[in-house]
Amino acid sequence: MERDRTWLRGILQLGARALQDGVPETDIARQEDTVLRALALLEDRPGVVLADEVGMGKTFEAIGVLAAMLHQNATG
Repeated sequence: MERDRTWLRGILQLGARALQDGVPETDIARQEDTVLRALALLEDRPGVVLADEVGMGKTFEAIGVLAAMLHQNATG
């Protein structure tokens, strides 16, 4: 299974409130890339560390990783 932004957006909308909250599309794309990279890293490692400046979306990224993993486990 190839995990890319299309796959991720099929199960998760990190940018659902982007317009209301004034979050630029480039930030949403960066968050999606981070989720996809974390998922790839978790295939070979027991964990990853999300480290960035305040307000960059680490909480959304962490929730995204968890949601994607739960989705994968539910669908096999």
